[in-house]
Order: sequence, then structure tokens, then C-alpha cells
Amino acid sequence: MMKKSAGAGKGSQWPLLAPIYIFTLLFVLLPMLYMFLLSFLTRAEVWGVDFHFTLDNYRRIGEPLYRNTFLESFRLAFLSTVLVVLLGYPYGYFMARMNAVWKKRMLLLIMIPFWTSALIRLYGWIIVFRSNGVLDKVLMGLRITEKPLKLLYTYPAVVVGMVYALLPFMILAVYSSAEKMDWTLVEAARDLGASSFRAFWTVTFKMTLPGLLSGIILTFIPSTLWSRTGSPHHLVISARFPLWASTSIPRTPLSIKAISLYTEVFSIILPLGASTFPRTPLL
Repeated sequence: MMKKSAGAGKGSQWPLLAPIYIFTLLFVLLPMLYMFLLSFLTRAEVWGVDFHFTLDNYRRIGEPLYRNTFLESFRLAFLSTVLVVLLGYPYGYFMARMNAVWKKRMLLLIMIPFWTSALIRLYGWIIVFRSNGVLDKVLMGLRITEKPLKLLYTYPAVVVGMVYALLPFMILAVYSSAEKMDWTLVEAARDLGASSFRAFWTVTFKMTLPGLLSGIILTFIPSTLWSRTGSPHHLVISARFPLWASTSIPRTPLSIKAISLYTEVFSIILPLGASTFPRTPLL
């Protein structure tokens, strides 16, 4: 009877789990399979692809043009992720320390930009960075510069755009971890003689590390694709769909490794909870 009821219980879960599996199959597995198969095809003369199997797309990744584009995307993604962490972690941490009224206000400020299209928001930065734009007028008004600067479509402008687009994800990830913290642990560390920095490093940072790692994943993985799109050679690659697919395949193991690392760290920190911290010397 017990085995029968257990089997019936599992069978009753299928209507709830089926949408998840269907969504994963349609929007995760099938696109990845399509990208993998596309990487072995050849580019058509005018548009699209020809169904001729080849390994040339993977060989061409090693060519200087595509190799430099690929490496530049990771360099730009790394820089953007570092800046997002430096800006987003303090914001999410201090937002979690605010009272309920100010928490709602700060969350509202973060969510308001999502009410408009990301493309429109990024076009707003074009108005800021273009020649004789908002930033140029401010700098010339303060007599910092004498003539308009060429800021648009430069490396710093791309970094600013990426940081702006990805910063909310880091803030919300850190906030979700810090907001659930038991702040009495920090008070206990201070009562035991730990300095403010020591209490933060031994208690707060460890408790908010899962949120920080999830924010890094949500920032670094998308930025590798976005930074490649902002590369000066992206038109050369994107016009060749099989080659574009072949450059995307190596990112998959990196994404899987990043997610597995997050899962391992989270599984270690979450079950231990407060029992982890007395083992760490506070003084």
C-alpha cells in the first residue's frame, strides 16, 4: 500500500512538472541543439546556410581576427562584472539594512527602468555620450573641456552601457541574501570583540556570498555575449551564422561550470548556517 501510494503521489506531480519540462525542452535544449548543429554547417552565398558538414568553423576560431574578438569579449565581460560587483554589492547590502519604507522606495527605483524597453534605455545613453550631448554640455559648462569629446562608440561607453544594463541583477541578488540574514549573528560577533570589518568578513560576507555568486553568474554570462556584439568585428562574425554558432559553443561549458560552482558553494553555506561562523576566529 505504501509503495502504491508513493507511486500515485509521483504520478500526481506530473501535471505540475510537465510545463517546466516542456519549457526547458522548447526554450533551452532545442535551441542549444540547433546552435550545435548549425556550427557544423556552411554559410550560404547570399543568406542563410547550406547543409554541408564541415569543421572549418571551429578551425577558424583560432584565426587572429576571431580569436582576438573572442578574447576581447571575455576581457570586457570581466571588467564589466568587476564594476557591477563594486557598485551592486554595497547598494544591495545597505538597501537590506534600511527600514521597510525605504526598502520599498529603493526597490521601486530599481524596478522603474524595467518598465521601458532595454533598447530605449540604452538609446538614452547615446543622447548622453554623443557629440554635443548632455555630458559634453555639462563638461564644457564646467569648463573642464573646451570642445566636444568623442565618447560615443568608445570602449568606456560600452562598459558604461553594460554596467547600467546588468547592475540591477546584482543589486537584487545581493539584496535577496542580505535581507534574509540573521543580523543577531553580526551583533554576536561584535560582542565577542570583533571589529566592524572582521564581523562583516566572517559573518555578513559569508551569508551573502550565495547572492553575490548568483549576481556574478547573471552578469558575466550574458555580458560575454553582449560584449561580443559590441566588438568592432561583430558584423563580420554575425553575418556568418555557422561561425557565430561555433564561437558560442565553447561558452556552454563555462556557463555550466559557473552554475555548478554556485550550487556547490550554496549547498555548503546554506545547511551550515550559523554553525560555520564560530569556527572562524573573530580576533
